[in-house]
Amino acid sequence: MKKLFVTKLKGSTLTKWSHVPWYMRERREEVRREESAVRRLAKRHGGMRVGAENGKKGYELTFGIAYIRDFIMKYYVLGESFETSVPWSQALSLCTNVKRD
Repeated sequence: MKKLFVTKLKGSTLTKWSHVPWYMRERREEVRREESAVRRLAKRHGGMRVGAENGKKGYELTFGIAYIRDFIMKYYVLGESFETSVPWSQALSLCTNVKRD
């Protein structure tokens, strides 16, 4: 239903999405203030809240990848993932440079 809502009713394509997961461990009033600022920013740019479920799945996947990595290293296979951030204008350059180097 969420996918139908976003693609058909909101007219978005899933290939043009970005997401912003965030986790706050501050005092309640600070969390409320920051959450309000994030909501205003998202609204200004057509963003929407989709809930915590996707963020939790992402963290589970991150931990799963680490366990798989440790297992396959026994067979002399090495892999790694990393997180970074760049302005959208430099995203293609980042991907190109990571693949080249």
